[in-house]
Amino acid sequence: MVQEFENIQSMSLSIANGALILERPDGLYADYHYNSRFPLQTFQECIERRDFIRKRINSLVTVDFVILTLGLVEA
Repeated sequence: MVQEFENIQSMSLSIANGALILERPDGLYADYHYNSRFPLQTFQECIERRDFIRKRINSLVTVDFVILTLGLVEA
């Protein structure tokens, strides 16, 4: 999570340029930066989904504090 907050603040170019988006053997594209279990049809769809998510997350840059709770997987 710390790495994701740092990426949001820096607007990392490696994430914007499609790092960790790979074509799977079945021809679909998986975005390993977020969750590879939800593949999309094209590389461009993966980029568009990233843009959609980042636009919603960017509001975190302007908040005064964040409450982050750990789920069972992280604990």
